[in-house]
Amino acid sequence: MAPEATLVCSFWLTRDPLGPPFVPYSDVSEIYNPDDPEHGVVLRESYVRRVVEDCGIQIERLTRGSKFGGDDPDHNRNAQQDILIGRKG
Repeated sequence: MAPEATLVCSFWLTRDPLGPPFVPYSDVSEIYNPDDPEHGVVLRESYVRRVVEDCGIQIERLTRGSKFGGDDPDHNRNAQQDILIGRKG
């Protein structure tokens, strides 16, 4: 990314392991259907934050939209995924 560029990306994020019906896929993710692992991937928020920050991107906002972020006061019930916005330093 160019300096001062903006990153906008979306995920399904969770702070804690979810458990059934989700199945562990790696240390940082769970999946909904082992027969179709690309569908319904949920990532640990701490992992995504670390990867983004390690790339020199400052997280400016994380808007929770998925059902996993319902306890957040900024939860957007109209969004399907959590949206991360960051800026390259």
